[in-house]
Amino acid sequence: MDIFRLNMLKSLLTYCLISFFITPFYAQDERIESKIMECSYQAFADGGKELKKLIYDYEMLLIDEGFLEDSGGGSYLNVIENLAKNNGYDKFPSKFFPTELQKIEKPDIDKTLECQKLMSIDTVSYNNSKLKTFEQSIDKIINSNDISTSLVAKEFLKILSEEDFELDFYKFRTFFVFTIIETNSGVNRKLPKTYANQEGYDLTNAMKISLNENSEIFINNKKVTLVELKKLVREYELKNKKESVISLKNHRETMYKTYIEVQNAIVNEIKALQNELAQEKFSLNLEELSKTQLDGIQEVYPMNIHEKM
Repeated sequence: MDIFRLNMLKSLLTYCLISFFITPFYAQDERIESKIMECSYQAFADGGKELKKLIYDYEMLLIDEGFLEDSGGGSYLNVIENLAKNNGYDKFPSKFFPTELQKIEKPDIDKTLECQKLMSIDTVSYNNSKLKTFEQSIDKIINSNDISTSLVAKEFLKILSEEDFELDFYKFRTFFVFTIIETNSGVNRKLPKTYANQEGYDLTNAMKISLNENSEIFINNKKVTLVELKKLVREYELKNKKESVISLKNHRETMYKTYIEVQNAIVNEIKALQNELAQEKFSLNLEELSKTQLDGIQEVYPMNIHEKM
């Protein structure tokens, strides 16, 4: 495994380990996972509605694209079993889950940390839970220098059953496994789609951002750093506002890490400008706006990103 994929695996698994606040709550009151999730949902301004929708939508995407047969735990278990046997896929999911996660508003960190304390308060439930074993297993993988998609899948299978995969807690963590699968087509892979409609843009005056096979960043054919890219994106958006269009071109050898960093930089700069305008016009943060107010802000600073290979 190349160094990039090794580091990517570790980064995503670390995210799985610390992201206790990312799972919906249903009726499994007896499980420590559900107690943590119910508490953690309250850290979101909307009670976790946006996050629940994201998880549902991503599951539907995996079903529509043939990765899952249905939303049942057995379907997830089949996928993990196939990955454990090194049975690859011909493609990646069309959307990169960590990127989709970046779109939603973040929870209150202090409230999230309070929810994590449930593990120390309810020590009996935690010590007897699969969650503790799962965390220990993920921690072992993170500290390993000999990891692969199949190894991650095998660790999942050692701990989790079909019944466990009925819980959104573990479905969510499986989404991250989809981001690191090996494809049968090797390096000739498809990078995830960006947020905006891909059709109908006039690219004449677009900001043209490209990533080459060495994962170097270029704006209008001039090499730039990630810091410079953020500054230039902001300046371009301020100047062009609703007429702005960003063209993002990726080489098939582009590293996922660089791609995600660039995509996040673009999106975060636009969202920052949207938030500043929301404060200026309504004295409210973006997530506090009504739909009508939000539509008006997004009309001024639209997320017009056109991607191509």
